[in-house]
Amino acid sequence: MDLNYTWDARSFTGFYYDLDDDTSTETLTIHLDSDDDRNIEEGDLEYITEAADIDFEYDDWDKYKVIGFMAEKYFAGYGSTTDDEITSDTISLVSKDMLSKVLVDEDEKHTVSTGASLELKEGYELKIIQLDRDGGQAQLELLKNGKTIDTDIVTSPDTYVYTKDLGKLDDVPIVAIHINNVFAGTESNMLVIDGIFQISDDCISVDTGDDYDDMEIKSSSGYKIKMENTDDIDLEEGEIVDIMGNIKFLVADSGTLRFALYEEITEPGTHDIRGTVHNTTDTPTWDHMNFEGFYYDIDDDLGTEELRVENSGNTIGEGKLVYTTKPEPVGFDLDEWGSYEVIGFMAEPYFAGYDGENTDDEITNDDLSLISKDMLSKVLIDVEDDRSISTGASLQLEEGYELKIIQLDADGGQAQLELIKNGKSIDTDIVKSPDTYVYTKDLGKLDDVPIIAIRIGNVFAGTETAMV
Repeated sequence: MDLNYTWDARSFTGFYYDLDDDTSTETLTIHLDSDDDRNIEEGDLEYITEAADIDFEYDDWDKYKVIGFMAEKYFAGYGSTTDDEITSDTISLVSKDMLSKVLVDEDEKHTVSTGASLELKEGYELKIIQLDRDGGQAQLELLKNGKTIDTDIVTSPDTYVYTKDLGKLDDVPIVAIHINNVFAGTESNMLVIDGIFQISDDCISVDTGDDYDDMEIKSSSGYKIKMENTDDIDLEEGEIVDIMGNIKFLVADSGTLRFALYEEITEPGTHDIRGTVHNTTDTPTWDHMNFEGFYYDIDDDLGTEELRVENSGNTIGEGKLVYTTKPEPVGFDLDEWGSYEVIGFMAEPYFAGYDGENTDDEITNDDLSLISKDMLSKVLIDVEDDRSISTGASLQLEEGYELKIIQLDADGGQAQLELIKNGKSIDTDIVKSPDTYVYTKDLGKLDDVPIIAIRIGNVFAGTETAMV
């Protein structure tokens, strides 16, 4: 590929992107001298992000400044397009070398009765002291961690705003709540809220000279931040290289230089993975190179899935959204076993079968295709890690299987093995090392499919115990 390459939010799902507004701010550009150069020299990795206007979820407030920074969404400031109900001032956090997280931005309706509270983020809550239903007024109290920090009387419809000094900036609106009306019910009076915006009062620093892993902020002014690598970065085979924050390079374990930009996500929960963004004028195709969700083995440069739209416009016609995938050979982690067939299906890797020609005879010399019998199986384990197991102990496998060592003949290099599933013995065998223990099972319409293969390296006679 081009040795001068730029990732942006349309090509890298980690960068901040608002699909509704088509808003993105981040780019990362790399410069390499040659296609076998594994060294990114100082200053040849350049990250730039510049704030953009984005709509509040509550439309009447208009827009605020948002910025992606190291693949996270941050609040950058208020501009001329921000409604006066929140502020009439232009406020730039970036110009004061800081950013704040957007905690809440919603237009959901909430009804809060007298004496009750609306829970916000970071210990804030809005309490309704009393309501004047005839005058449409509400007496409000803002608390943080149980302590009162502000009180106000608001006549609906209006916006309650709480401001706070952040770093070098005075009176920054950090909470905005739109009071829609005061509702007089048959049993109680309630306040109707239909817009909430909150930013964190705990800002991060984006000052010139700040280091984030291998990157350093070279400039931070107005609404723009620029970073560069301050030292050379080596793209060594099979390595994960920290770039900045959760952004890393994954380098293939291959003599051919091949690496991917990716975001490491550690927070539990459901996370969206999006592919390259297309317009309705396109007839797009997604594969493993432009949609990170599809199965891809970067070491072997192996991907099998493709999804294409065969017409343009706002409607995808019947039969015009086409998904295809096919099996491809992939090497076992234990090289001596050769290869097996793998297939990506609906963004998950599956076992598709054995190729008698390329799969080692220790496992099977037959061609076994699960797809030809209308089924697939998950690959649960494929490792070449060394394990030492003594007599009477077990090797834990997946789905309730375990391999128990009954007894060992150290002089003869033999092991008596027992395979157990869910506590019940299902197979026994005597294996002379070095050799492969294989357990086969009928799967659907296929007979004798090897579902477990374990390479017995040797039998070791120690001073206290014998181990396989």
